[in-house]
Amino acid sequence: MGPVDPDGLTPTERIDATRQTGWSLMRLLEAIERGELLATPLEIARLQGAVAALSAIAGDLLGDAP
Repeated sequence: MGPVDPDGLTPTERIDATRQTGWSLMRLLEAIERGELLATPLEIARLQGAVAALSAIAGDLLGDAP
């Protein structure tokens, strides 16, 4: 028997959740770019860094949008 995930998620569900989070962050960045939301340059950089990190974990976030 393998290690037990405390969240009860399968590896596939964890990747899907990671991708969903990445897509949500990208939509937030797009809203900022359109001027619908305000953010400081530091906040934008942090969001971009989070998207990059999630992409590295879960693969291409742009190609598989829901």
